[in-house]
Formats: sequence, structure tokens, C-alpha cells
Amino acid sequence: MPAIITLTTLTYAIFSPYRLDSERLESEVEIRACYEGTQNQAYIKFRKDKSFELNWTGIFGYDEWWTGQWSKKGDSLLLKYDGKRAKQLGDTILIANGYLNPIGHSVDKAKFPRPMFYLGYCRNEN
Repeated sequence: MPAIITLTTLTYAIFSPYRLDSERLESEVEIRACYEGTQNQAYIKFRKDKSFELNWTGIFGYDEWWTGQWSKKGDSLLLKYDGKRAKQLGDTILIANGYLNPIGHSVDKAKFPRPMFYLGYCRNEN
């Protein structure tokens, strides 16, 4: 019996077009953006249910998450974090020229002078 269960599971995982994917259980992504650094990368997903998730990973096992709610006014995204804010994005973002441009007072423009996140999927260029 264990061999049959194992064989069935492996067959399903390899050949099924309906693979188990947790993304199917969540709200559809409306806007996505990516940052690729030399030793780290991040992605942010803005979902249709007005939730967002930001995941930043890097060398030596760095893995940090930010979540919250978002709203859109014109070309601006307003973020309300569940906990602490992401210092690279702040709480107000302007979508312009294919990038997420942090604006407002919650971003340190001296430390982060240029937009870091570009719209779309990560291109794996680094």
C-alpha cells in the first residue's frame, strides 16, 4: 500500500497539469514588481483582494516578509503594513516609467535615491 501511494503521488506531481500550487488558493495578482541586486533580490505582489506581500531574500539565508493592504489613487499606491514598514518602499509609491518610485516622507531618499523595483516578473539578470 505505501508503494502505491508513493507511486501515485510521484505520478501526479510529475505529470498532472493541475499540480498543487498554493498560488491558486490566493487572490489573483494585479500588479507585480521585482528587484534584483548583486547579493539579494525581492518581489512584491499586489493582489486583487487589496493585500500585498513583499519577500526579500539574500545571501547567508536572509529572508524577510512584509504584508499589508494597498489602495490605488491614480498612479499612486498607498500601502498600509501589517507590521513594520519596508524602508526601501515606504508607504506611498508612484508607478512611473516601468518602476515603483517611492515617494513621501517615510523613505530615506539619501540612502535609496533611485527606484529599486521594476514592474513585471524577475528577469534573472544578476
